Amino acid sequence: MNTKATAAAIAIAAGAAIITAAAIINNTNQPQPQTPKPTAAQPQQPKIADLFSLPTSPSPAKVFFQTAEGKAIPARARRDSMGMMSMMASLVDRMNEFDANGDGMLDDLERLAMGVRLRKEFLSQYDLDGDGDMSREEWRALQRSMFEQTPQGQRLMAQFDLDADGRLNEQEQAALDAHLAQQQEQQQAEERARMDTNNDGEVSEAERRAARQQEREFWQSQMAAAENNFDHDGDGELNIEESRDAWDAWVEYQTVDDFINRYDTDGNNTMGPADYDQFLSDYERRRPAADVNNDGEINVQDINAYRDLVLRSRSVS
Repeated sequence: MNTKATAAAIAIAAGAAIITAAAIINNTNQPQPQTPKPTAAQPQQPKIADLFSLPTSPSPAKVFFQTAEGKAIPARARRDSMGMMSMMASLVDRMNEFDANGDGMLDDLERLAMGVRLRKEFLSQYDLDGDGDMSREEWRALQRSMFEQTPQGQRLMAQFDLDADGRLNEQEQAALDAHLAQQQEQQQAEERARMDTNNDGEVSEAERRAARQQEREFWQSQMAAAENNFDHDGDGELNIEESRDAWDAWVEYQTVDDFINRYDTDGNNTMGPADYDQFLSDYERRRPAADVNNDGEINVQDINAYRDLVLRSRSVS
């Protein structure tokens, strides 16, 4: 697979995060020593000195952060790529399946065969009326399916599953749909405000083009980082293994960047003691923001997940 093919895979992703207690009671008639009932485990809150001073090893994802120059993933690209993540991971994992000659590369014919097969599989799953094309309704169904697989989607579905039966009934689904529609309106308003660089309340065509160009330049820089840093054998192109390394590093970059975007409360694009203090405040008050692992519960596992992600974020800064 050449560098352009790897870059395309990453670009598509753009256009596209572990307490129980038990008691032992003796029910004989004679007094027996009782085994003390253990108390629920308490979160071991990492000390600030430890959390932000422990040594870390550089992560391969560091190259993508360096290329981004402190800029977060553009908002629209973030939404698209998070939804496409599982689909793209499956694509990368299947590259060997189409390496017919076993040379560790995908030549033009092998890439073509892969594209034809994946398109056929895609349409068989999402082209609901079987007409060979994707209608607006079918695209919306696909977007919903991808959204439901994201951490945010899982978190929201658990939040709106009021009877906790593991599925959304008609009323719960309607409430979730209304919430998502409100979120979409807010995101569109934020995007318009971001594009309105002269603050006149309107987004001109020139401002729209400039915003799209800025987004394209961001992803071009990310693709260049993949090409320049993961060609381990120096032959000028990425083989399947090198492509997978680049993809894994980019997924780590996206995961850490999403964490920073979510918990960087002081807006300096890094995680520090002030951010940790805010998280602990949310945790103690059982606010939804403290559900780091998106399992619908706020417990010690979120403390551990937060610690892990802080350390991971420091390995790329």
